[in-house]
Amino acid sequence: MFDHLEDKAHSIMVEQYLKLLKKSFDYHDLRVEEPYDYYGYRGRVDIVCYFTLDDPEEKFDVLSVFEIKTKIWNLQGELGKFKEYAEYFTKTFIEKKGISPDWYWNNLILLDTKENRELVFNYWDTFGSVFEPRKKVIKAEYQLTPTHPTSLEPILKNNFLFFYDPIKNKSVPVIFGKLIRNGKEVDTKEEILREWQFLNPKDFLKTWTCQKDEGLI
Repeated sequence: MFDHLEDKAHSIMVEQYLKLLKKSFDYHDLRVEEPYDYYGYRGRVDIVCYFTLDDPEEKFDVLSVFEIKTKIWNLQGELGKFKEYAEYFTKTFIEKKGISPDWYWNNLILLDTKENRELVFNYWDTFGSVFEPRKKVIKAEYQLTPTHPTSLEPILKNNFLFFYDPIKNKSVPVIFGKLIRNGKEVDTKEEILREWQFLNPKDFLKTWTCQKDEGLI
């Protein structure tokens, strides 16, 4: 029964995230459940989006892949799979499409729950070894969104982790480097436990259903 609820929550997340992406930029290609097969490495990614990012000085073609999770059941296994498709999906896709992106962004989108935030907190170094930027100062005034993970220098290839609220359709990036705010260094690890939207996936579905019934979403 809970697996069925997990599937339902995942479907809502994918549907809502597609809406967010469609609003965020003018894309050339947007696909769901896109398969890859690269010399025995096989799987599917939840969403792949190929778009042009308008920079004040020039334009960049970006291939951005999104893996969406309500909950992580096997940390090492699922992070290993994430690194696999980050490496091999892009190779398969650009060969098939005949494209040459300037940037590659690989994104893991976690439902913004207390248990997911606690998982990231408890395995901070494990996540930090996969997701960037790491050991790098990021100024707080720079915007951090799914369409602009950083506004510093161009990112050729990078992995990003976000907490996502499908009801508000809002993503919050997890920063593993140092964050400077008002001239002071901030502990981003401690900050992620200060606020979350849902207790767990079942709590999210309950909230979603209630708001849907009340016509709020």
